[in-house]
Amino acid sequence: MPIVAHSDQADATAIRGATRDISSGGLRFQTTAAGLQPGDRLDLTLNLPPADGVWPADSVATCSVEVLRVRCDAPGSMDVAARFLEPIRFRF
Repeated sequence: MPIVAHSDQADATAIRGATRDISSGGLRFQTTAAGLQPGDRLDLTLNLPPADGVWPADSVATCSVEVLRVRCDAPGSMDVAARFLEPIRFRF
């Protein structure tokens, strides 16, 4: 799923990426953004497609996370692991 993240730094630009794994405790996502470090806090927005029998329309999930690990996945691609700092909020 596509994500957009914003750092708590005032001059930071939006970080775009895509989820790899999501669990009850956190998520992994892939991004081309450089400069993320363990300990960084991000505000994430996940765009969720309709899910049969769960919700009928596109929805948005938001939450705050703390970056735990950043690895170079391939040239220009970063694999980021982060933990949820609060419950995920859904808007339908």
